[in-house]
Amino acid sequence: MISDQEYQSLSIPPKIKQAYSDLQLVATTSYYKVFEATNRSTYQRHTIRALDTESEFYLKDRNFASTLFIQELLYVATRFSENDVVIIENFEISGEYIGYVTKPTYSLKTKLEDVARKSPINIEKLFDDTLSNLEFLFNTLKFTNSTVKADTIIQFEECDGYFIADWADCSLSDEKSLEMSSYLGLDAPGTQQIFDLATIILEVTGINKQDIKFFKNLKDEELYTSSVFSITENIKPKNFQKLIQRSLIKDPETHLTLERYFQEVPHPRRSHIGSHSPESKVSGIICHLSA
Repeated sequence: MISDQEYQSLSIPPKIKQAYSDLQLVATTSYYKVFEATNRSTYQRHTIRALDTESEFYLKDRNFASTLFIQELLYVATRFSENDVVIIENFEISGEYIGYVTKPTYSLKTKLEDVARKSPINIEKLFDDTLSNLEFLFNTLKFTNSTVKADTIIQFEECDGYFIADWADCSLSDEKSLEMSSYLGLDAPGTQQIFDLATIILEVTGINKQDIKFFKNLKDEELYTSSVFSITENIKPKNFQKLIQRSLIKDPETHLTLERYFQEVPHPRRSHIGSHSPESKVSGIICHLSA
């Protein structure tokens, strides 16, 4: 629990600060902080995200950090619009302070480690939602990189859906993200991230971290491929199992890319999105903020 003195010094807009009590810091990203808090009027627990005006990323480029923060908010509000996860009336900008409130969220890492949250994970939804977010970052916002980790994949407590947090990692070039693309000879954004996401799926399905590390470090290609088939044999259904295998096997002819995924896999969320839909309009606003 945050002390009263610490509470007053937090870079949270004043109206949000007045509306909430019992704050607990649950995550610190490159440019914002995440808190769990209790609404003083309804006594409901909510999640607060506040731009971290003391972070290195913010101090280096305040406009860019603020833009990313609002872009991520717009993406989440649009992506989960049917679930009313963002509490719009509590969005606030006060000077350099920016904050917004949502229904409770937690990271995939927290869900995997917290016994109280050991509910089943829809691995197909996890995979699809994360790839949708990656496609948006690479193809719409034209980012050159993204980091896919269990602690930056976020789920709403009341909503079966996932999104990537901390977009600062996505906006910066990183040679590691090109590692898989270079190996395969593929000039395809997201190749490394799909591989990383597939290894997270393995962990979600109960594969030991040491076993995952072992097969990833195998140098012999035949042994590596054989290990992929072995380590994924219990993933269901079969068509999803094949997607994970293609995400892991180092074959440029069949390796899963974002383009191949959205061409091959039925994606109902996109089928009803036209040029005049609310989502496409907000997507345009998000892009405009980047300009």
